[in-house]
Amino acid sequence: MAFQVAGIVLLTTGYFITGKLGLIFPYMGSSITLFWPPTGIALATLMIWGFWCWPGIFLGAFAINLTTGDLTLPTASLIALGNTFGPILAAILLKQVAGFHNDFARSRDILAFVIIVPSSMLLPSSFGVLALFTSGNLTADQIQQGWLGWWFGDIVGILIFSPLLMVWAAHYKDTTIYSEASKVESVLVITICAVIAWAVFGSGLAIGALKLSLAFLVLPPLIWASLRLGVLESLLAAAVISMIAAWGTAQGLGPFAKGSSSLDHLILCVFVATNSLISCAIIGIQTARRSADRELRESESRLRLALTASKQGLWDLNVQTGEVLVSPEYALMLGYASDTFVENSNKWRDRLHPDDREEVYRIYQEYVNGLREHYEVEFRQLTQQGTWKWILSLGKLVEYDEQKRPLRMLGTHTDIEERKAREIALKESEEALSHSLEELKISENHQRELRVLAEREQSRMGALLAAMNIGILFEDNDHRVEYVNPAFLRMWLVNEHDDLTGMPTKTVLERSTECFSQPVHASKYVLNVKDTHEISERFELELSDGRMLTQLSYPVEDAEGRILGRLWIYEDITQERQTAQQLLYLAERDPLTGLYNRNRFQEQLESLIASCLRNKGKFALLYFDLDDFKYVNDTFGHSAGDTVLVRAAGEISSIVRQIEIFARLGGDEFAILSIILPDEDISALPSRIVTAISAIPLRFHGTNIRLTSSLGVAIFPEHGETTEDLIAHADTAMYQAKTQGKNTWAIYDSLRDDSEAMLQRMTWRNRITQALEQDLFELHFQGIYATSDRKLSHVEVLIRMRDLEQPGHLIMPGQFIPIAEKSGQILDIDRWVMKQSIERLVNDLNLPPLAINISGRTFDEPSLPIYIRNLLMEQNVEPSRLIIELTETAAVSDIQDAQRFIESIHQTGCKVCLDDFGSGFSTFGYLKYLGVEILKIDGLFIRDLKNNRDNQVFVKAIVDVAHGLGKITVAEYVEDEDTFEMVKNLGIDFAQGYNFGRPSKILPK
Repeated sequence: MAFQVAGIVLLTTGYFITGKLGLIFPYMGSSITLFWPPTGIALATLMIWGFWCWPGIFLGAFAINLTTGDLTLPTASLIALGNTFGPILAAILLKQVAGFHNDFARSRDILAFVIIVPSSMLLPSSFGVLALFTSGNLTADQIQQGWLGWWFGDIVGILIFSPLLMVWAAHYKDTTIYSEASKVESVLVITICAVIAWAVFGSGLAIGALKLSLAFLVLPPLIWASLRLGVLESLLAAAVISMIAAWGTAQGLGPFAKGSSSLDHLILCVFVATNSLISCAIIGIQTARRSADRELRESESRLRLALTASKQGLWDLNVQTGEVLVSPEYALMLGYASDTFVENSNKWRDRLHPDDREEVYRIYQEYVNGLREHYEVEFRQLTQQGTWKWILSLGKLVEYDEQKRPLRMLGTHTDIEERKAREIALKESEEALSHSLEELKISENHQRELRVLAEREQSRMGALLAAMNIGILFEDNDHRVEYVNPAFLRMWLVNEHDDLTGMPTKTVLERSTECFSQPVHASKYVLNVKDTHEISERFELELSDGRMLTQLSYPVEDAEGRILGRLWIYEDITQERQTAQQLLYLAERDPLTGLYNRNRFQEQLESLIASCLRNKGKFALLYFDLDDFKYVNDTFGHSAGDTVLVRAAGEISSIVRQIEIFARLGGDEFAILSIILPDEDISALPSRIVTAISAIPLRFHGTNIRLTSSLGVAIFPEHGETTEDLIAHADTAMYQAKTQGKNTWAIYDSLRDDSEAMLQRMTWRNRITQALEQDLFELHFQGIYATSDRKLSHVEVLIRMRDLEQPGHLIMPGQFIPIAEKSGQILDIDRWVMKQSIERLVNDLNLPPLAINISGRTFDEPSLPIYIRNLLMEQNVEPSRLIIELTETAAVSDIQDAQRFIESIHQTGCKVCLDDFGSGFSTFGYLKYLGVEILKIDGLFIRDLKNNRDNQVFVKAIVDVAHGLGKITVAEYVEDEDTFEMVKNLGIDFAQGYNFGRPSKILPK
């Protein structure tokens, strides 16, 4: 839109200015001139820009008419309408009827222009004369002369300016660069045209007055300009001549000034039309010639490109003289410059390869002499670079003399070097194939030998699988059975004579007489896996006869990774499960009474505390022992003492509820955990226990014994929220009951508890807080060495506390760690140790990995793994340089929390070590669920290893289990060389102890 507005404004301005210039040549009055340039500009603009610019024509015409003479507004408007409609009509007829091209390149365009333009200009001349007549500016006897003058003026204006502008618009983007000589010639020719036109039409010599025909002296330079110059320069020369002729005629000079204005105007119009027609006609001829030349050059270029693309060169042989004309591609093919290469038959023959020369020349002679129908031959020619190139030569005789002797032969040379290379390569491939076939025969013989060996190996493998106690089933990709071993049939109680091969895997167990204890659950997993490309999870199946089987499957792939099927493995673990359950029972139970032991009771107490903290519940800890039990034991013997313990445990078991935990803590000490329900009488159970024990009838060696007990009660959370506080307060309450006279019970009374232990615990809490605030902790280090070569593997980080009361004295962790665990300060200590250790790793890049002990309380702190990961990332420390050690007791006490914590540590990239391994038999049952990499065997088994046969057996078992699960073993408390040698012989991977050095602030080397 902005462009169109600017175009209309520009056209209006141009029309107005050129109109003022046209009025310099008046013909009649002030509105009719000898020629009218705006009409030529208007038509050219409509042809170039389009019809949208017509308002510019009307506005320009309206403005010029208002400012010329004394024309009224209606008169100026009517004249402006005529000036607008005339060019629009001409443009419509030229564009839409004649299909006019603005470059005047076609004869039909010139003819259409000559016919349509004068016809269309009848419209503005009629509008103009009518307007002038009706307004009184033109009399009746002036109408004919005025009409003719107006019409001729418009025609002259169009003939001078329209072709010039339209051709300029058609060619202004032409990027042809003219030489200086061409530019000089253009200026010279246009100047000559102007000088001759001036001499004829406008000079004082008035040559044109001698004879009318002398006016056409301007035609020779005009024709010269049209033939020699470009389109725009030619039209410019014609325009210069026409404008000088119009000016001279308007001034009464030249051959056209005869006294009759109408006749003068007509002759001028014919002259201008002749100039334009001659110029346009010659330009059209020149344009057609140039177009033909351009098409010829393009055709030649396409031919050369085709020859280049097809690697061909043309040759033209004079058979009689041996002279040869060749194309540039012919020379370039042989490595020669095309502008200096000269070819003849002798040179061609000399460049032939010695092995080809005789044969090629013979074929040529036979063809020329008429003995061959076609000339086609392949040969090698020597290139300028000294290499041989294969050429395919094709030719045909095309000219003979009167005696039918050949005169001329045309042909092509084609570069077939690549084709020959392929042929040679194909020949070599055929030879290689022949060689490969020979090797294949040898390979077949070798394969036969391998097949015999494979069959033997298959027989041995079949015997091995048949002897195994593990059930094996192999299925193909269609889930059909390919093989089962006898152990599988026995395990599933399938008839050994049944042939299962080819059966759907899912239907195999239908032949089994065994069934599952949980059929719905088992059916989801038996012989079923979601992803055939993955190893299935280990799944346990419990059968109705009490047996326990494990199921595991592996995808079977060939050497290229394609799935062949799946291998299902079944193992009967009934005996191992029973053994594990027995070990677990022994680890949790008191062997004499069958009650929970101290470890199990401790776990239950901690679990109950956690549950009540979450649910805001209450429970009572009942702690009691048998009065004067030592007297019975010493007087009647240990057998009698055992009888008393068993009788007491049996009586109390009969009165405690199933939801209550009853345990023997050791000796004659017992404990009960009882949940306190709302509105429940706390005294009921203690009273029944004291009464029941006193009612037990006992008689040893004829003596009746009256058994009594003293029982203390501590209530959670009133008397403590930790296991240590509750046990300590229940124990205190028991002794408070004894002070009341025994055979009674008492609830803990803090006012009567002035024990030193309570005060000591409070003191240690303050000291730990002081040590954290004043940086009184320090790290000590002890190396862990490989048993194979005694090289340092990693370093365990240990913590010590400096004693402000005794400078130079270090407090060992055994004195403050238990208190810190009870008070919760252990979490702050763990973070301090972690931060200090990572800083050590940052400051010493050669430092081996550090192993840090973490408290069991850490399982309740899920943010610690995030804290470790953030520290490692902030300090840019490789996670593999950090090992986290957890005690076995802490890990096994809450296996789920331990699993989650270990998984979080693994996500940080650190390894995990299970410390004090072996302290509880139950660990064997849970070890496979704990994803630790390192097992550190409890020092209890290492200290006296060389003298204790049982410890040696137990340690060996631990090592075998650990290695079977792919875990590394470490022995601590290796204090002498004999112990080290025994540890090494037992297969332990690493050792730690005084034999290598005591813990120190200095890092070991």
